[in-house]
Parts: sequence; structure tokens; C-alpha cells
Amino acid sequence: MKTLMLLAAAILVGATGTASAADYWEECNSCSSTQLSMKAKESVPTREGSYNVYLMDFESVTISKYSVSVVWMSRKGRYVAHAQAVTIESHILAEFSTQTKTISDDLAMIKAGIVVPRTVVPSAYDLMFNSSRQGDLSDYINDNLSLWQQIGAPVSIPLVALGKIVSINIIIPVEFSDGSTMQVQLVGLEGDLFHVEYTFEYKEGSAKDPDGNIIPDSLSAAESYVGVSSSLENFERLSSYIADWFSGSGVKCTSADTGVEITLTCKKQQK
Repeated sequence: MKTLMLLAAAILVGATGTASAADYWEECNSCSSTQLSMKAKESVPTREGSYNVYLMDFESVTISKYSVSVVWMSRKGRYVAHAQAVTIESHILAEFSTQTKTISDDLAMIKAGIVVPRTVVPSAYDLMFNSSRQGDLSDYINDNLSLWQQIGAPVSIPLVALGKIVSINIIIPVEFSDGSTMQVQLVGLEGDLFHVEYTFEYKEGSAKDPDGNIIPDSLSAAESYVGVSSSLENFERLSSYIADWFSGSGVKCTSADTGVEITLTCKKQQK
């Protein structure tokens, strides 16, 4: 299944700060001081040198800084790392708080679900195997996320570091005007100092028609399929979709109409 890319852009101004691109940024939520120290030592290369490690706690919205030195211990025959907590730059702490809150507010908004107007994308069917319509949905999400507002804090925290806030699997429900639905999963945050993009992927097997039938998104899902429709319109859309995409692979469907509902049964024909 093709990746569904939903984008949200933000203008991020400024690029000052004392943090270096060579510094290390890691996530450590609700970590104790011992865990922070261990994480700092694990984050740096196994070679002699001195390194700065920033440890981000997205749950408590705070950030710690450690100075890590790595030396060769000939007696032990290996490199040994020492980590010491140091005072973090105040502007980095403030920036982390501001940007984390902005991103978290965005995620909370979209996690509640997205209702898509018919004029944007009419149905979940229209997105299946259709990169152009996926782009239409991307543009709609792009225009309706609060990250469009300008963030005024200096950008001294690498975007790849802030991207770790979306490392948790966040599933977002999407509803279309015809009653069909699907889910997308937030998988990353990409971009540069001037353009930020959220990246989503369609959650396989999550697309459903207005009656709640799974919309098959692969041959394996279509070749042994049963769906029950409450109306002729819903039935025709479901059966036409399967015929268009999977009949060429040998999937054939039959129907049974009880007068109340119509059952569609599809199987792959044996050669």
C-alpha cells in the first residue's frame, strides 16, 4: 500500500544558539538521574573525546544536559565513558518548552480525529491506490494545523531531535462525508529550519465503507472477502471497487440480497 503523506508546515525563524550540530540529542522520558547518566553515556561514540548530550523529557517538558568524556583505559582494555550533569542553556530550555507544547497541541488536535469535507476528498475509496487524492488530503491537513502559526523562539534545537516526540505510535481517525473512514499513523517529523512536515502512513486494513465493511487494500484481503451492505448504493460502490482493483488477479464476487441487506462474497478463482 502506498504511503499516505500528510504534511503540516511551519515557518521557524532564527538560527542562533550555542548548541552544536555535533551535539547529541536523545529522548529519556521520566528518567531518574541514574538513568539520565546512563543514557548520556550510551548516546556518544566509542572513541576518545568530549561530548555534549541533551536528554529530552517530552512527558515532563524538560531537558537535561550532560558532559560526557570518553577515554581509553589500557588497564581495562576498553573505552570508558564518564557523564556529568551540567547547567543547560536557558534559551534552549525555553525553546524546548515552547516547541514541545506547540507540537503536543497539534498532535492532540489531530489525534481527536479529522473530518474531511466532500469538496476535498469525498470518500476513503478515493484514496486507495491514488497518490493524487492522497495529496488533496495532505493539503487539507496542511491548511488546518496550528503549526502554520509562526514560532518565534530561536531554532537551536535540531529538528531531528524534536522529531523524537512523534516516535510514539499515534493513530489518527479520518472520517469522510459519505460515512467511510480510515486511520493514519504518525511516523515522523521531517524538514529543515524553515519548513516542518509531519509524516503519516495509512494504517493497513483500517479503511472502512459507510457500513463498516473493511475496504480491502491488498489481494490477500480481497481474495477471501465478505461484506454486508445496507443499501444498493453502498453495495455497488464496494463491489465496483473490488472488481476494478482485483478482478484482474482472479478475484470474483457473488451477491445475495435479502431485501434488507446485500452480502458480497469474493474469492480468488483457482486456475
